[in-house]
Amino acid sequence: MQKIFVKNENSIIQKTIPNQDEILYSSIKWGKIESIFTPAFWFSQVLMHHAKKDTFIYKIGQNLEEEVVVCLLGGFGIKEELCLASFKALMQHKIIENIEKISIDDIKDILLNKVQLNNRHIKYRYYNKKSEYIYNALIKLKRDNLDISSFSDIQLRNYLTTFQGIGLKTASWIVRNYLNSDNVAILDIHIYRAGVLAGFFDINDSIEKNYLAMEEKFLKFAKAINVKASELDVLIWSKIRVLNHMVIELVNEKRKLIS
Repeated sequence: MQKIFVKNENSIIQKTIPNQDEILYSSIKWGKIESIFTPAFWFSQVLMHHAKKDTFIYKIGQNLEEEVVVCLLGGFGIKEELCLASFKALMQHKIIENIEKISIDDIKDILLNKVQLNNRHIKYRYYNKKSEYIYNALIKLKRDNLDISSFSDIQLRNYLTTFQGIGLKTASWIVRNYLNSDNVAILDIHIYRAGVLAGFFDINDSIEKNYLAMEEKFLKFAKAINVKASELDVLIWSKIRVLNHMVIELVNEKRKLIS
């Protein structure tokens, strides 16, 4: 057995998990706690986060419309700081309340000329496409006027994927944030690489081609190590993003061994 010792404010928490060579499921072993990116490592990361009494707060917007806007602004190639600054600018100009009085060009102008970060003007990178997506999404939500409160998390995701510019990843992100859901996963390149190194993704898995199958693998892994999928998703993303160069090298080494 392996022991994890985590210090919180007043005491030391001790947790025992299986030996490094014990099978978690299929052919996936627990691995060593001190070896980065093993299942044991990820379990310990969640435990340490709990010991700090940090709270996982996913919801950024005050309602579904705001959550759709902020998640459409995020994603590949957009840093969190730029995403949030752009979202703030759009909210300051009340685009949701005035969506039937404004145009795509009005949103484009805000993203191009009205975003401030650290007291300086910055331009949102994909202002053309994202302005169109945001405008059309808000118009659709307004005109559909559905009772979202009756939707399950999967029903809401299925509905959101009918929107222009919203695929499974963005729809899952909105659902995870808005409903605090553990039944979806926000899969990106960071989660893929972590999954390859931990063993719950295959090297040839493709997010673009097999999103739902990979989501099932991720949720199964989270359940196997007894952690919430939403928490695991956030912790993996934050760790892998910081250690990105090391992770890429490790994944490439694994790819060479397999090929």
